[in-house]
Amino acid sequence: FDVLEGSPEAGGTWTDPQGIPHGLLFNPAVDAPGEYIYTVNGAAPCPSAQAVVTMNVVNEPDPGGNGSLLLCQSDAAEALFERLEGSPDEGGTWSGPSASPDGYFDPATMLPGEYTYLLDAPEPCADASSNVVVTVSIPPDAGANGSASLCTTSDAVDLFTLLTGTPEVGGTWSAPGGAPHTSLFNPAQDAAGVYIYTVPGDAPCAAASATVTMTLSIP
Repeated sequence: FDVLEGSPEAGGTWTDPQGIPHGLLFNPAVDAPGEYIYTVNGAAPCPSAQAVVTMNVVNEPDPGGNGSLLLCQSDAAEALFERLEGSPDEGGTWSGPSASPDGYFDPATMLPGEYTYLLDAPEPCADASSNVVVTVSIPPDAGANGSASLCTTSDAVDLFTLLTGTPEVGGTWSAPGGAPHTSLFNPAQDAAGVYIYTVPGDAPCAAASATVTMTLSIP
């Protein structure tokens, strides 16, 4: 009734686009769009009077539900859209700590944080958005492989100092047979061979390892 123009009289009746009697309220969630007819009965000899309200319903955009993405810094780029929950509509734009015009997140070059997916809505609907929270883990660094040649009478050495690169502390060592070993190599009692240094990874990053090859000579 509020949509009618002019000065309509109250007390009339409504019919929907199918000609079925309808209440005064239009619910866009359940009622069909189309022409709703308002009729006010006339007092003889005056005929009844009618007016039409045409209702158009615009579908709200669906940006999906909020999601999350956990990557290792060494992982390949992934589509943020694939991490939204539900069945989001395509065609939106992304914004966040780093620019992402193609909707992909590259953990090697972009900043983690909250990325927002925005869908523009036609009037009278409001724009809709959802978020993907991105977390990036730094891969472990076990350094690069090293080696040393010692005499069986040489002093013990710290295997960690034989690694090259920039190894992180806190890893574990294993001997050539796979048994756990300390970082100290004693040529008088330890076997020659490949000693493996392993640094655990922070999920989803895998562990990293590097080796030190020890060669022994008998005097």
